[in-house]
Amino acid sequence: DRVSCVWQTVRDHLYQLCVHASESCFLVERAVVGLLRLAIRLLRREDIGSQVLLSLRLLLMMKAHVLSRVSREVAYGLHELLKTNAANIHCTDDWYTLFSLLECIGAGVKPPAALQVANTNADIDTGAQSDSELSSYHQSEVSLDRGYTSDSEVYTEHGKSRIPRSATDVDVGWLVVGKDDLDGSKAAVTPASKPLSHPLINQYSLTLGQDMGLHDTKSLIKCVDSLSFIVRDAAHVTPENFELCVKAIRVFVEASLNG
Repeated sequence: DRVSCVWQTVRDHLYQLCVHASESCFLVERAVVGLLRLAIRLLRREDIGSQVLLSLRLLLMMKAHVLSRVSREVAYGLHELLKTNAANIHCTDDWYTLFSLLECIGAGVKPPAALQVANTNADIDTGAQSDSELSSYHQSEVSLDRGYTSDSEVYTEHGKSRIPRSATDVDVGWLVVGKDDLDGSKAAVTPASKPLSHPLINQYSLTLGQDMGLHDTKSLIKCVDSLSFIVRDAAHVTPENFELCVKAIRVFVEASLNG
């Protein structure tokens, strides 16, 4: 009941143990497991639950080869966390943290570059990052690299490219438009417009476009169990996590296909 008084100190200590570890060892494993056990225990408290979930991004800041060595511990810890506390998770940022962890440890997706700690002198001087620094990598930043375009974005882009209303307004009754008229109007409009700087995106493409590496089989199976638990309960899939959930399913399908 007084964990908020010491949480920042504990989190900073776990940050030093996990993020700055250059190789996996027993101490790193215990630190990771300790962080997950704390999260499972504290997530039901509304006053600190969001901070605890945000602190799980420490795992995404770990070096990839170190995180892969503790992937099973993280996979089983996340499974327990979701089974006991999924109903207490409401924020999109919190769901982003959990789905990103599932993808990284289960499917071998590389952690987001924005969360990787650079090996600079400044990193040594600053020590642990504050919660505000941890949250600076927002879910919206990943939408550029997620490998697909949502329907709303397709419609938004389509709406931007429509002909201005003034070009189609007429003052006299009905206007009969034939194919030749359309071709002529296109020829008149095209020279004035600039060529497209970005290739057209096929919204029906199944290509994931995700950089994936090796994954541990048992971690994959446990993460799929966690994902299945979320999807099968209608209460857990909400507008806040729907797109993240669909993306995670696509990632695990890709990982399963490639073996």
